Amino acid sequence: MSDAAAVPAVPPASVLVFLLAVAVALLLCFSRVVVALRGATFVVRGNNSTMEVLGNKYDCDSIFLSYLLLLPVYALTLLIDGVSSLDYWMTLVVLVALMLFRRICLAVSGWLSGRRGAMRQVSMAGRSIMVPVVLISSLTGLLVRVFPDISRTFIFVLLIVVAAAGYIVYVKRSFDIINSSGFSRFFWFLYLCALDILPICVAVNIMFNGN
Repeated sequence: MSDAAAVPAVPPASVLVFLLAVAVALLLCFSRVVVALRGATFVVRGNNSTMEVLGNKYDCDSIFLSYLLLLPVYALTLLIDGVSSLDYWMTLVVLVALMLFRRICLAVSGWLSGRRGAMRQVSMAGRSIMVPVVLISSLTGLLVRVFPDISRTFIFVLLIVVAAAGYIVYVKRSFDIINSSGFSRFFWFLYLCALDILPICVAVNIMFNGN
C-alpha cells in the first residue's frame, strides 16, 4: 500500500447536493457555530466554566445544532483522508449510529443511576468538544486536496492526535461532572471502557476495513 493519501473520485451528485445543503445551513447558522466554539473553549478551560456553558440553553442549543451539522463534514473528512473505505453515505451512517448508541447508553446509565441530569451534561460536554475536533480535522482533508502526494501516515497521525486530544478533555470534564454528582467512579470507568471506547474502536474498524 502506498503511503500517499489517495484522493477519492468526485462524489455522486446526491452527495454533492447534500453537502451543498449542509454548507448553506452552516453559513446560515454561522453565529450558532461561533457560540458553539466559544462554549468548547469554556469546556476546555475548566469545570466551573463548563457548568456555565451547560447551564445556558442558548449555548447548549447552539452546540447541539453545530454538532449535527458538522457530522456530515466529519464523514467527508474521513473519506477524503482515506480513513473510511466505505462510501460517503455508509460512513455517515456509521457516525450517526455511533452518536445514537452513545446517547442511548448515557440515557440508560442516567436512568439506572438516578443521575439523568449529570448524564445529559456529560453528553453535551462531549458534543461541545466534537465541534472544534471536527473543524480542525477538516483541515487535513484540505491538505490532501491541495497536496495529493502527502503521506497517508502523516494524515492519520494528525487525525489521531486531534481526536485523542479532544477525547482526553472529554474524559477529564466528564469525570469532573460525575465526581461532583456523587456518581460511582468505578462504574464510570467501566462505562468508558465498555460502552464508550469499545464502540469507537468498532466504528473505526468498520470504516477502515469496510466490514
